[in-house]
Amino acid sequence: MADLNLPSIDTVINNLSTDLISSVNTGQTDITKQINPNIRNSLILAVVKSMGAGFDDNYRLVQEAINEFFPQTTTLYIDRWLGLYGVNKQQATQSSGNITIEGTASTIILAGTTFTTPGGIQYSSDASATVNTSTIGITSITRVGSTATVTTSSNHNLATSISTTLAGSDQSEYNLTTDVIVTGLNTFTYQVVGTPTTPATGTITVSFTAANVSLTSSLSAAASNQDSGVQISLVSPLSGVNTDGFVQFSTISGGRDADTTPQLTARLLDKTSNSAAPFTVQGIPRFIKKNVAGVTRVFPQRATPAAGQATIYFMRDNDTDSTIPSSSEAAVVKAAIISGVPGVDGVLPLEMAEADLIVSPPTAVVMDFTFTTLSPNTDDMQNAITESLTDFFKNNTILETNVRATQYNNIIFSTLDSNGNQPAFALSAPSGDETIGEGEIAILGTISYP
Repeated sequence: MADLNLPSIDTVINNLSTDLISSVNTGQTDITKQINPNIRNSLILAVVKSMGAGFDDNYRLVQEAINEFFPQTTTLYIDRWLGLYGVNKQQATQSSGNITIEGTASTIILAGTTFTTPGGIQYSSDASATVNTSTIGITSITRVGSTATVTTSSNHNLATSISTTLAGSDQSEYNLTTDVIVTGLNTFTYQVVGTPTTPATGTITVSFTAANVSLTSSLSAAASNQDSGVQISLVSPLSGVNTDGFVQFSTISGGRDADTTPQLTARLLDKTSNSAAPFTVQGIPRFIKKNVAGVTRVFPQRATPAAGQATIYFMRDNDTDSTIPSSSEAAVVKAAIISGVPGVDGVLPLEMAEADLIVSPPTAVVMDFTFTTLSPNTDDMQNAITESLTDFFKNNTILETNVRATQYNNIIFSTLDSNGNQPAFALSAPSGDETIGEGEIAILGTISYP
């Protein structure tokens, strides 16, 4: 921090008073002509205090000006520094995605229809959508206990909580009308009674009457992202359409917050301190983070999976839906490396084939934490531990690097709640070091407190 050793306003006033006394009273034997700036409500005291306030304001302005001279401390002129070094400023973006909403066949939902979450975040339909009865072929139904897992022959566009009718199975227990839990673009589960043969046989289909509605958020922020199965409802009732729709498995995503000043400062310092060539282990992370909004960590792998190839894994730790990027987000990063972005050229080496550049999301190794004991077991302590673990998994886990038990135990033990208490605790999970394999990275799962 470029700080000057500036005096306090009280020191400035005391110095002025001393200087006045010294300059006016020295050698003056007539006490009626001497001054005393310490007399309450006197004119000279008012003059000293007003001058002291003026000097103090000037000192603070000088300090602010000095702060703006350096990228580490600039705030007012950070945009100028960003422009000087070519660092892009990420603006807030809207989210988009699809919901499934049931209703009466042939009912039309017009473009511009407004939907909302229970929390009040609003979305607008991008185009007109019609409620239709869809029938999709099923390639398999398998059962474990009372849970039947269905694989469809194509993307089903279903969402969790949508009512479906299954028919055509030789085992009647599988044929029923029920709400489903979506587990993939072409998979879902539902509950059956009894112990029918698994896998099911027959020519099986699933039918449902609903509309597939594409939405875009009104809010430009990460908070507009929604996970699969989240309820999104019509703001105004629409005849022939249920009030509540549900987010499809592909989620509503793409919403991002605008860069904060600390985030911009970090990226600016990364640029100014790293002058590596673009397509190197040091340079490619800087290039990607600069030119693809939302990328936070990059893990380049030399000669992987073979000589002449490179594999690049990356993370999006500030995304609220998933820190593991999607395949479409990986495609955006690869396109930026090959072809560049507006105003910036790509950096793929001339001798390297596009097929030899592999950009891939890491495989998540989800680490769930289960506390058997915790003292003090308060909301304050639980929130503090959750924050500590979240910060560790967002900033300190490394691709293909094991997470040691000593690491996460020390993180929890070092946590302090708002009263300065340290936790006493015991974990039943995880129970030791977490092994992280090739192309994998540890991410935080569910935290269960006693």
